[in-house]
Amino acid sequence: MIAREALMLKVRLHNLGIGSNDLCILCGLAPKTHDHLIKLCPYARLLIDNLMVFLKMRLVGVDLLQWVHQKPWAKVKKLVVNACIQACWYAIWQQRNRTRHDYRVSRPQCVLQEVVMVLKMRSEYWISH
Repeated sequence: MIAREALMLKVRLHNLGIGSNDLCILCGLAPKTHDHLIKLCPYARLLIDNLMVFLKMRLVGVDLLQWVHQKPWAKVKKLVVNACIQACWYAIWQQRNRTRHDYRVSRPQCVLQEVVMVLKMRSEYWISH
């Protein structure tokens, strides 16, 4: 849903005449739009930048999926990097929801540790099957 920009955020509902357009719950700096949550939010950027450091990759450009698809990598590496980015986006979405319900924001480094743990577990599963 993130890659297709199909998230039902409050701004989208607001455009349909439902609800109000609040600020981002993670940073409180801008309205909750798809671009803000995935590309511009300082919290999300820090998490994605930390993921790229963990993967020992340089982040080039803002559109991560386009960047991955343009790289001349082997198919397996491209799939792994794509899975890492999508796991990171999912973690951002989960953190947004946790913050809304629990009224606390976890540090991006803690969220990244969760992402890495999930990726390791999934990798071990894929390798064993």
